[in-house]
Amino acid sequence: MPVIAYRIEARRRTDPLATASINDFLLVQDGEGIAIDTLLIAPHITPYCIDLFGKGIVLVELPAEVDLSAYPFLYEAQYRFAKRVYTIGLDEFNAACETLPMPAHVLLLHSTGRCGSTLLTKALNAVNGVRALSEPDIFTQLAMSGRLENGATRDAFVRLYRHCLKLFCRGSENLSVLKFRSVVCEHADYLAAALPAAKSLFLYRNALDVAISTARIMRRSLSGWQLNERERRVWSLLTPLLATLGPMVDAYDLLASLWAGPVLRYLHQHETGRWLGALRYEELVHNGLGVVRVVLAGCGVHADNLRALDRVFETDSQAGSHLAIHGRVPDPLLEAELTDPQFARRLWRSFARIDPRLHQAMILPGTFPNFLAG
Repeated sequence: MPVIAYRIEARRRTDPLATASINDFLLVQDGEGIAIDTLLIAPHITPYCIDLFGKGIVLVELPAEVDLSAYPFLYEAQYRFAKRVYTIGLDEFNAACETLPMPAHVLLLHSTGRCGSTLLTKALNAVNGVRALSEPDIFTQLAMSGRLENGATRDAFVRLYRHCLKLFCRGSENLSVLKFRSVVCEHADYLAAALPAAKSLFLYRNALDVAISTARIMRRSLSGWQLNERERRVWSLLTPLLATLGPMVDAYDLLASLWAGPVLRYLHQHETGRWLGALRYEELVHNGLGVVRVVLAGCGVHADNLRALDRVFETDSQAGSHLAIHGRVPDPLLEAELTDPQFARRLWRSFARIDPRLHQAMILPGTFPNFLAG
């Protein structure tokens, strides 16, 4: 299948948190074509999602002046600024990308979510010679496929990951950083296999605080919320661990799974030697400059005069997005539930149900400041 170009007639995404989809746009095929080689070297054309029905990859073209690294969430900026859309068959895309150079210095950021990963991305992006991108959603969509038992299928995912990483890491930066949504940690080992020279870093936060922050985004009372079949199926795409808990799951099981899934995946993988280590939100906000220095050093990047980053740690890293602090209106009923001692007790019952290793004061192996030891 050749490259097919489309003009955008309308934008129709209704949920700002939804995973990117070709259905986000009303498209009309455009007669103007473009060669694959030309498309792949254009820095303002980037992967957006997989077209599951057309079995191709979807790329969006942005105005040349739009810098995706300047936005809290890349998928949101792509949707907002896209002026054209292109689709290419996966075989053609992979074949064309084989000749693209492998990026030399890459850091892959995985996390539990709600733990300062956007803040760290913003701080790293402010360092000369570093380009950090936050949440390219094509990786989210691919990771929602879950663990892949078939070796040939797994290898196909690794190949596609490699080529998408090549496109997002184009340029001459000293360091390219990609931060992912939390579910992508399910495929952290596939991404590491795609770019064996890349470093991986895991960010996490006290589980209770993550659950509270996540519940505020959901803006729904937790009391009596038993997930119906559809809710369980949809949420299991973002947290596959939920599907292992049986047919009866409630809001506390959901909140616990969202944190526990990435944590357990990191615990399973951290001894492979592909991880720079783990970083706690609490350390990031307490010693932001020190954390940035250590992360850069771990990636072989020397940076001077980081004092200018102080102002980064004093601002809302998600300002201008759907998750900006100033845009949130507290829900009195939900806030009462979150401050009730029963909330923590029910949450920890769910954690105990998932894995006995999970506990409230958990510090993961390889956690900063010791992740450069040895």
